[in-house]
Amino acid sequence: MNISMGYVNQIFKSLALLIVLLCSQLSVNAAVINPIQQDFSQLIKQLDATRERHNIPAYALVITSPDDILVDEVRGYAKSGSVIPVSKHAYFRIGSITKTFVALSALAAESQGKLTLSDKASDYLDNDLYENTYKETHPITIEQLLEHTAGLPDMGREEFASNDMVTLQEGLQRFFSERKIQWQPGYFHSYSNTSYGLAGRVLEIASGKNINDWLTFSVFKPLDMSTATMLPTEKVMENLVPGYQRDGIENIPYWHMIYPSLGAINLQPRDMAKLLQLYLNGGSQHFTSAMLNRQEMPEASLAAQKGLDYGYGLGLYPWYRKGYLFFGHGGDADGYLSQFGYQKDAQLGFFLVINTFNNRAKREMSRLVESFLVNGLPAVKKAPEMMAKDNEYFTGDYRELTWRFGGPSSFRSLNIQWRKGAFYIKEYLEDWERLIYVGDGLFRRPFEANPTLKIFTDKERVYLVGDEGNFIKIK
Repeated sequence: MNISMGYVNQIFKSLALLIVLLCSQLSVNAAVINPIQQDFSQLIKQLDATRERHNIPAYALVITSPDDILVDEVRGYAKSGSVIPVSKHAYFRIGSITKTFVALSALAAESQGKLTLSDKASDYLDNDLYENTYKETHPITIEQLLEHTAGLPDMGREEFASNDMVTLQEGLQRFFSERKIQWQPGYFHSYSNTSYGLAGRVLEIASGKNINDWLTFSVFKPLDMSTATMLPTEKVMENLVPGYQRDGIENIPYWHMIYPSLGAINLQPRDMAKLLQLYLNGGSQHFTSAMLNRQEMPEASLAAQKGLDYGYGLGLYPWYRKGYLFFGHGGDADGYLSQFGYQKDAQLGFFLVINTFNNRAKREMSRLVESFLVNGLPAVKKAPEMMAKDNEYFTGDYRELTWRFGGPSSFRSLNIQWRKGAFYIKEYLEDWERLIYVGDGLFRRPFEANPTLKIFTDKERVYLVGDEGNFIKIK
């Protein structure tokens, strides 16, 4: 069959036109993807505006998927009043997010046979580090320290103000007289930096390494977090952005925490993507899914044993944003406020840090990021409302049982009422808020998908436990 050259030329022209059309279509498809990047730029613009409004010198934001870093920004200025942009390689302090790493390192120690989370803390610690009047029947365990259920209130003013470099053992011995168990271990969660001071020392004894070396060996190196350290090394101090008071002007000196395991990690923000990707992928070669699930699931409290699976686990806690569940942790390092979180439905995680002690600004910026991450997700399926068999069992006045600071004089109260066919809760001077009963003494709020509060009986006493705190019914 003979084919003329003119026909061949026509075929080539047609193929060339087809290639042009395909390239054009690829450009169109690329334009469809670009709005996602534009959304990131809009988010950054909102955060920049918030930074300027609150006079925050610098902030950093990392957003990642399970495999790729989508946003890696360090923005603002090198110091207050400067016009020099902050370095991409600047270090920030992450504060209590350190606790997430300490808990993860405890799980690593358990997997290596160095300890068991149910072990008594006294098997590792000197007898003169805390006073437990319940020790005969309720000794403190390692997991209770890590879940803040050991019965310890938080550090005192002098402990927080300590600013000299000492070993964990020296620091813990210094304030022994103030370290007394105030309520029965294993009963109630109450956030305590002291607990993580003790937990850090347990890890030192179990591993035979100081706490920084142990975290480096057990977590930082396996996650390839090359910049993370608890130490104020020369490199850290040369590249650390200064921390400021709320006004963004008054500098706060470097805080040498008396217990580094409570919050002393310094790092370049990009390194936090490695931790986020660990959780988003549900594990790795070094950290199993069971270990990560244990971090998310509280077990060492009375409420957990009674069926409330919401609360502070091992260095992680949950919260809701627009009905979607996040896990993560926040941090305060005296001049630095931080937050990290991951959302499993979106398969996205974030880390945010500012170098100003301005909680309002940090909340505003965190909410912007969290709302962005869940934007466009399918509607959340919420636990259905159920009818309670005995409304009077739940309603009444409740008095707080535990305190973080200040002692028993700081007790608060709340009230639950049944009004117009629904439960409502009110804390002291707050407004009445709707509670939705979902069965078995469990409640959620309208914006929450699953229960976050439980009312239960133990030894003929009625307790209420949730984000509000730990309460006992008084009438």
